[in-house]
Parts: sequence; C-alpha cells; structure tokens
Amino acid sequence: MAASGHEADGYWRALRSESAASQSTGSDQVAAAREALGEPPLGDMPLIVLTAGKNAAARRGETAAAADTRHTTWCSMHDEIAALSSRGERRNVDAGHSIQVEKSEVVIDAIEKVLALAGSR
Repeated sequence: MAASGHEADGYWRALRSESAASQSTGSDQVAAAREALGEPPLGDMPLIVLTAGKNAAARRGETAAAADTRHTTWCSMHDEIAALSSRGERRNVDAGHSIQVEKSEVVIDAIEKVLALAGSR
C-alpha cells in the first residue's frame, strides 16, 4: 500500500530534520564542554553499573594470576563508566557473566532505582 501524500510529506520532513541534527553538536562536543566546566560527561544522570563478582575462570593458556588481573581490569573499566555521571555507582553482583539470568532481581532493583532517581530530578 502506497503512502498518501500527507504521510510522505511527514516522512521527508522527519528525514530532513534528522539530517540537519546530525550536522549539529555531537556527543563528543557536549562531553568536552562539560569537561571544560568540570562536570562529568553524563552530568548527574542516574547510572548503575553491575559487575560480575564471580571471577571468570582462566581461559585456555591463561594463568590464575592473569585471570585475576583481567577481572581487576574489568572492574576498573566499570568504575570508569560509573564515573561518567556524578550519580554513577558500580555494584558487585555475586554472579558470573550472565547477571540478568543468575540474579535477575538485582537487575530489576537497579533499573527501578535508576527510574526513581530520574523521576526525582
């Protein structure tokens, strides 16, 4: 079924608007401006980063010490993500890589907290 002229006009207006917006200020520019002001890139947006607390088993050819280092690095990177917001936090979860399967209630709790914090702004 072909779109009516009115629907087609809306499509082209939306496409033109999106194209114009893509040429405006980008997220990297916003982040740089916030950094210049001493603000984290995500401002005070609520953010919870969930980290698997169970250290992953060593991969083939990897020592236990190397696996521990990999997990420590992973936690550090999650700390960096949480620091993108002044209200960011990282939580260790007693689970492996599939937190959403192993501890779904923790994921639901984090989502509900973020929503509540966003609503209180």
